[in-house]
Amino acid sequence: MIGQQQKDQAEKWFKDLRDKICEEFEILEEDHLKLDPKSDMAAKKI
Repeated sequence: MIGQQQKDQAEKWFKDLRDKICEEFEILEEDHLKLDPKSDMAAKKI
């Protein structure tokens, strides 16, 4: 059986993973805009 501590650790791990993925996508968007400054798309915060 999975204990509460393991559930809490898993929840934290997934939240940290989600935050890292979002951060990386934001960096990709910012880098894209640097390569194409005439783009009408603005970087978004996820």
